[in-house]
Amino acid sequence: MKKLHKPITIIVILAFLFTTLVGATAGVFGFSKAESEQEKLAASTERIDDILYFKETGLNDLSPLPISEDIMNYKEASATKMELQKLIFGTDEEDILSQSLLALSEKEAEELLSQIKTGRELYNQGKYDQALEKYQLAINLAPQIAPLYFERGQVYLSLENTKQALSDFNECIRLDPQLTIVYFMRGKLYAILGEPEKALKDFNLVLQEYPANSEVLLERANVYTTMGQWGRVIDDCTAVIKQDDKNVRARWLRAVAFQYLDRKEQALKDWNEVEKLNGKSLAVLANKGNILFEQGFCCCD
Repeated sequence: MKKLHKPITIIVILAFLFTTLVGATAGVFGFSKAESEQEKLAASTERIDDILYFKETGLNDLSPLPISEDIMNYKEASATKMELQKLIFGTDEEDILSQSLLALSEKEAEELLSQIKTGRELYNQGKYDQALEKYQLAINLAPQIAPLYFERGQVYLSLENTKQALSDFNECIRLDPQLTIVYFMRGKLYAILGEPEKALKDFNLVLQEYPANSEVLLERANVYTTMGQWGRVIDDCTAVIKQDDKNVRARWLRAVAFQYLDRKEQALKDWNEVEKLNGKSLAVLANKGNILFEQGFCCCD
């Protein structure tokens, strides 16, 4: 990994402050010295809450669980199976039903519905071990239903078990490669596990379908920062800013990229926007001061 420019030393030291101020992902910059696998895993748990799908609010245009090929016409489904259809696949249309659900007996369908509902309730209450048990029972009843592995993967993340979470995401994609949201979450998990190339591959797949999604663009920009690909950081952040010029996270990341490339005036402009949108902070003042110092000015306010 190449050595840092002197302006970046301050940026790296203060990067953690930004995660607190505007909710950006921790450990974005990836400039620290090489860590052992155990240390990486320990550090990754600090970011798990950031990638839990059940807590996401910024993916309004990214369909969570789109209906896949595992759907067929069926007009005589029971009320229980239709409720399951809506609960798992997000649709309550009366003329379609998942083949996986169709194969269940009525008793199995009722049991599956109960396990999923209870599992979600326990998850929302923070009772992750108990929720995991319910999802395990649900998967035992219907091991061919892909979204169940995705949901169980969220539980594993809450339990800081990234290995099992990744395994469940992989199984979900194997069973149904069309579930876009799973690629997004797996990409974020790869990023915190220090596998940027795999993360980029997943984000790029999502962006093929949702090329303007700001959340995915920002996650990809995060990965580019760890790889030192500053031009691409700027490109992705600029695309986000064109959609929302008040996006603090995009302004911040782009300011870092501009500053690293020694484009001081553009960096200073973005830092000023961050300050205007988010208020004064030690991190912003320090970065602005560093630029002004190098330009021969004094930053006194």
